[in-house]
Amino acid sequence: MGNPVWRKYVASKLPLWLDWMVNNPAISHVEMIQRFILSNPYYTPDFTDYNEIDDVLTLLIIDKEFLESLSNKGCEVWYYSTFSDFTEEIEPFGNYYDDLKLFIRLFKKYNWWFERTYSYFREELANHLESQGRTFK
Repeated sequence: MGNPVWRKYVASKLPLWLDWMVNNPAISHVEMIQRFILSNPYYTPDFTDYNEIDDVLTLLIIDKEFLESLSNKGCEVWYYSTFSDFTEEIEPFGNYYDDLKLFIRLFKKYNWWFERTYSYFREELANHLESQGRTFK
């Protein structure tokens, strides 16, 4: 059935991702992320000092404005979803866009790493939403 929040997110972000992929060599970024994962398997994001890996991940999976636009129920659905839910929603578009397919393969191959790393991003974003008075946990 899928996740309606991730589905809406993917639909709203796809044009931005495709534009980014036209102007950036996706294969280079995928290879860079793969090397980073292999050399930093226990990486945890440092929200005070973003690096290039965080920038690519932020481009793909983090949009504070999108989250702020959700109802509390939407925030709840988002909060209790996984990175695999995101991958499931983006996967059909990989059939049409080869560069996107490269990222999807990376997400699936290193799902364990992305799930763990995303959980840190999710908690940081949840704290941001709660600081604005949102209740969804």
